[in-house]
Amino acid sequence: MDLNSLLNTFAIDARQLFLLQNSLVLALSVATIATLLGSIIGFLLARTNIVLKKIVLLLMIVPLVIPPYIFTVAWLNFFYQLKIIAFKSGIEPTLSTLSGIYASIGILTLCFLPIAVYLSYFAFRNLDAHLEEAGILQQPRLRVFWRISLRLAAPVILAAFLIIFTLTITEFGTPSLLLVPVFVQEIYAQFSAFFDFARAFALSYPLLLFSLLAVFGSVYVLRKQSFATLTGDSQKPKLIRLSPILHVISLTFVVVVLTLSVVIPIYSLIRQGEVLTSPAWIFQDQGGVALLRSLLVAALSATIMMTLSLGVYNLTRRLKTIVSLPLLLPLAIPSVSIGILLIWIFNHGALQFIYSSVFLLVIGLCVKFIPFVLIAFIAFAAQFDSRLVEVAKTLGKTSSETLQKVTLPLLLPAILVSWFVGFILAVSDLGLGLLLSPPGFQTLPVRIFILVHYGSARPVAAFSFLLVFVVLLSLGLCAFLYSKLRRTYD
Repeated sequence: MDLNSLLNTFAIDARQLFLLQNSLVLALSVATIATLLGSIIGFLLARTNIVLKKIVLLLMIVPLVIPPYIFTVAWLNFFYQLKIIAFKSGIEPTLSTLSGIYASIGILTLCFLPIAVYLSYFAFRNLDAHLEEAGILQQPRLRVFWRISLRLAAPVILAAFLIIFTLTITEFGTPSLLLVPVFVQEIYAQFSAFFDFARAFALSYPLLLFSLLAVFGSVYVLRKQSFATLTGDSQKPKLIRLSPILHVISLTFVVVVLTLSVVIPIYSLIRQGEVLTSPAWIFQDQGGVALLRSLLVAALSATIMMTLSLGVYNLTRRLKTIVSLPLLLPLAIPSVSIGILLIWIFNHGALQFIYSSVFLLVIGLCVKFIPFVLIAFIAFAAQFDSRLVEVAKTLGKTSSETLQKVTLPLLLPAILVSWFVGFILAVSDLGLGLLLSPPGFQTLPVRIFILVHYGSARPVAAFSFLLVFVVLLSLGLCAFLYSKLRRTYD
């Protein structure tokens, strides 16, 4: 390939530049609004006497684990139901359909809002109370908040902004459903419509560049944060007692956000899919087969990712090194680009048997989600005390006995949580499923996405609720087993 051909491959025309601009506007808008609203809710939950804190924190998990395209389907169904009610009431709807960049910003903001809520909650909750109390002795409480509390929590809040930005700029499903032209769709079009591998993968570099900057930035600001300003449970910051009016306003704000992000989507899927009146609908139209395939692929992918995480953890512990930044790189690569790269690698001679099988999808899921699984494994394995292994060896236990009776039981909570993290992410993935599934093989997310364009609203809502139910059930089962393990070892 000569220089001109290479430059043409990486060149971006005016239309593609417009798509990139749309992607940046969407990502910056969602990250800004979600971080702002999430930080406010996180502060209210962590530092004020607002009621129902545990319930709010629990319900915030729901939009966090629901895939954005399912969230979009739920809101499309809800909007459709509102139109029917309006027509029956003789009211002319102001909007003919739910679409456009503003709708995408609103829906993706509700999807990614919990990331900012949880990160800011833990940031404000673990601030050093001594620093605030010293400031209050000389300055008004509001000035102490701006000059001390917010500055200490700022790196974590900025990290939340960068994470949300990365997730939004590589999002494919929601913009596609809401008819918003974004750059990631151009990558998919170059591959699926023109079968141009080189051009499709070359077009990934703008998104890859922005995503890498966001990932590196989040790691950098968290590393620069001085965690010496964080304290344990012995000295938590005092709660701010809200006035009755502020309490009502704050609680109303939180309830509205929960209604938009939890109540309406779940209600919409249940009603449109007629889940309660005709539950058999869930397993019709190949829904049951697609669900079974999704469960098998997700279980196999989660097992592989958990095993790799265990191996990486043991290696880094023995070498006394910390693996962080290199393993975060897949987070910055769009799913479409990962899929195209894997197709290019395995669509050759001796590797054709992998290319034409479901194992290519499993490999793609492992590449994409291994960072999340490894982070979860390392976080929960931090409680593992390696001195217990040395004690077992001094007592004459062999390596296999030590592994079976000491190491694995102590690492079991980390193994459990990391497996479920990988399973939940894999079972709800759409982007890789569209590209890497073999002919005739549809996972439940792919089936939902196809029915949105070529099917009726009822099976789409029913299958979407089924997927949400599986994800929430998996999350609940993980929490139950983890709490049981903790009680056993405590």
